[in-house]
Amino acid sequence: MTPLGRKLVAVAAFLLAALLLYFIDNIPAASALDETKAWTAGRSSELIVYGPPRAQIFEFNGAPGAGLDVRASAVRLSEDTLAALDQAGVARPAAKGVALSWLGRTDPSGKINLTVENLRASPEAGLSLVATGNANIPQLRLTPIQTALTITVSAPAGDSLSVPPIGLKIADRAVPQPIATMMPVRFEVPPGESVYLTFPSEAAMRDASFRLGLPASADELASDLPIDRFEIGPRRADPAGTGLARVEQGACGAAAGHFLLTRLAPRRSDCGGDNKLAVEDLQVAPSQLAVKVSGSGFVIKDGKPVVAGLMTKITSNKLVAALLALFYAALAGWVWKSLTGGAK
Repeated sequence: MTPLGRKLVAVAAFLLAALLLYFIDNIPAASALDETKAWTAGRSSELIVYGPPRAQIFEFNGAPGAGLDVRASAVRLSEDTLAALDQAGVARPAAKGVALSWLGRTDPSGKINLTVENLRASPEAGLSLVATGNANIPQLRLTPIQTALTITVSAPAGDSLSVPPIGLKIADRAVPQPIATMMPVRFEVPPGESVYLTFPSEAAMRDASFRLGLPASADELASDLPIDRFEIGPRRADPAGTGLARVEQGACGAAAGHFLLTRLAPRRSDCGGDNKLAVEDLQVAPSQLAVKVSGSGFVIKDGKPVVAGLMTKITSNKLVAALLALFYAALAGWVWKSLTGGAK
């Protein structure tokens, strides 16, 4: 081998050894999530959950007597809602995608009910959640990603025989009473469109509840929402986009103790399967939203995957550390001789 060839081989061997050390020490490792930890997204951030089932995502039950404002700019009314309008003699909207405004309250013992259903089960399908409130008014923006949502909202009567009138506008036209108050409204939110839920006050949210997913079979009150992964990052300029430009926090479902040996950051294909995460709780405040998640997976923290730190663990053994030190000292000596011409 020529002197130049020996130098190139030496440099390549040194770089390969350095890269191997770096890779071993930065292998992502899946771990169990702390179920008590609240993952938060402020007004400038966005939370996206991917891979929910084709089923109910959550049910919201308002505080007794509290109101709710539901607004969207381009939704499709369900056939049962259109049929109710027909029976009341209200003309159907000409366009398929119409603006909708539903402003309701209940009597002091009644609770507004709203359900959100996912219409497509896929690893690419997701739901974006953003806290868009201000001052003391919580507001939640929901945007489906590569799926559609079906939302149903109603204000059933409590103990009294009457319900406060509900303001319902479809395509900027007011629906007359009593049909606006009596009928549940059901509509579909297409991919990339948003619906805004405005709650009356932060205090009212303390007596309200979000029930995630469907009730567990063993306990009617317990529920969670299975997902493949969730991501938190800077809010997207275009809600109709497909994903976050940068992920600052999140997790990708995987079995605890599993190492990702093929790359230094998890991809969509590494998430979910039989190792789903589950959203256990959702809280909405004026300045942020928070979720609690159970399960295990590759965790993203401060924009980077949480790593196994294998080199730290390996070198904690003094004998192994000494052998590695001897190996790399010998390698460094050989490289130096090769570069300076001392190697034969």
